[in-house]
Amino acid sequence: MHSRSPASRRGPSRALRSAARTPSPSAPLPAAAILIPLALLLLLRIAAVALPGTWGWGLTATRFIAPASGWALLALAALALLPPVATAVARASAPLDRRIASRPLPFALLGALLAAALAFTLADRATFIGDFQMREQAIESGQFARFLPESMPFDALIHDRLPRALAGLGLAPAAFARILGAIEAGLLALFALALARGPASRSARSTDASPPLFWLALPLVLGVPFAVFTGFPKPTADLCVLTLAAAALGVRVARGERAHLALGLVLALAILDHRSGLVLLPAAAYLVAARTAARDPAAALVALAAPPLLALAAMAPTLDRIVTTYDVPMHLAQAGVPRAPLPIRALDVANAILLVAPALVALAALRGTPRSAAERTERRFLVVLALAFLPVALLVQPRQGLFRDWEILAPAGIAAGALIARALAARIEAKQAAPALAVALAFAVGTPALGLLIESHSVAGALPRAHALLAGPPERTVIERTFLWDYVSGREMALGHWRQASEAIEHVAAIKPDRGVLLSWGFAATSAGDFASAQRAFGRLVSASPDDAAGIAGLGGAAAHLGDAATTSEMRARLAPALADSRKRAALAQLLHDHPTLWPLLADSLAAAR
Repeated sequence: MHSRSPASRRGPSRALRSAARTPSPSAPLPAAAILIPLALLLLLRIAAVALPGTWGWGLTATRFIAPASGWALLALAALALLPPVATAVARASAPLDRRIASRPLPFALLGALLAAALAFTLADRATFIGDFQMREQAIESGQFARFLPESMPFDALIHDRLPRALAGLGLAPAAFARILGAIEAGLLALFALALARGPASRSARSTDASPPLFWLALPLVLGVPFAVFTGFPKPTADLCVLTLAAAALGVRVARGERAHLALGLVLALAILDHRSGLVLLPAAAYLVAARTAARDPAAALVALAAPPLLALAAMAPTLDRIVTTYDVPMHLAQAGVPRAPLPIRALDVANAILLVAPALVALAALRGTPRSAAERTERRFLVVLALAFLPVALLVQPRQGLFRDWEILAPAGIAAGALIARALAARIEAKQAAPALAVALAFAVGTPALGLLIESHSVAGALPRAHALLAGPPERTVIERTFLWDYVSGREMALGHWRQASEAIEHVAAIKPDRGVLLSWGFAATSAGDFASAQRAFGRLVSASPDDAAGIAGLGGAAAHLGDAATTSEMRARLAPALADSRKRAALAQLLHDHPTLWPLLADSLAAAR
């Protein structure tokens, strides 16, 4: 008697429907489908480094470091594209991958320590990214709430109140930011390995089934978003960690594992940390719907949905205030603010995406039919997670320009990297792709990240980039140029390059001639010995504010240095009321102490007034 399969006993129609629901296996992935897009990306990077202009600023991570280092990194990326080289590297690291698969926790902790050490060692001293300098000054001056009204509670707690409390124990806020970034870099490494470990490496733990875990996890850690872990005092690094945690935990939930509560808590923390944490909710909503259809226990689904919904309800008034009073006028409407032409804006968005998520060039090649319903849910979840960041890229228009504020897309780069890593891991686990492709991808992502980290590690590292953006082409908006000149002046001051600082601030003063800018210009010019420039700066200040004692002192000092006796005498007379006021006299004494070359004879006037 012939036995019949369960499907055939249910009848031919039901058997056919069952077969139709079973995904057909994807065809093997040719290596060229990945290597050719990566090779084209490398050629674009070489062109962006070699050619003038900053049209491709997102491809220039190795352009502004020492040429030997920059070209060496590009050469490494090129070598990894050679199949024999990538295959040899993959084979050499196979024992490590097997050990990681069999003992994930010790190796995850080791990876976390290495990531933390790298983030702490390569501290960002250039402070070019985003509003690095403004946030650092706001924290140190105790004016966080005043300058950053858009901050959420968890952001204010760990980036303001905690570092200021520790400052009383002798830990500088900047040092705290580096320590926090290192800790979060370690967490990023932990979640990267958790995401890279697919079902084959978690269950079978066989030597053949284990994918190249090291090379799959590495791009998730050592990509360009890693730059925000090196001392940037903003919740961007928090959101990168939380985004990768949501991806790793979401994959587990999609495959039927019980990680619902952990994912729900991660989503709630993201909302409490920054308003852009809302971007994670569409993927979570899809996952709830998918797991409801898969008949997950109601308690598990509540554990996933309740924490973010409670956080959203608690923060709704705060979010409404931030969006209406800050985000819309600052990033979306920008009434009266000069904007870049649409083609330049579109090019900047493309540059930012290629900077934070270069692996996306391989996405089309990694399309394939999922092998199971769970894998299909996982894939769709990760696609929704990555696509949810697209409106941020298209609609938000940072005043400083995306070439500085690309960090707003760093979590998007993490989400895109998670999608690519899981798609490639699935192909490798199914024996449809060679592990060597993970090696090539890791070098394509990691080499520009190292270039940017090297650039940012020097106080003057980003100055060539800033000057290149100022020189163009393309020409930047007047607001973007003003912010760039302001950055240049601050860096030149930090380096003691007073003449260059004075010249840079003069550009800022042409657009924003407020008191602080004019004083900085005058002080820098005086320190540089350029008293004619100092006279122009202080003269503009006195013209706008005739009773400004600092401006009068500066103008009188510049005139004295230039031998202009009439102006010197006039300014000395105008200082008389200030010298009679004890508070203003004390302020002038401090001014002289801070800038001894300003007006040497001013000391005599102060002494006579005592």
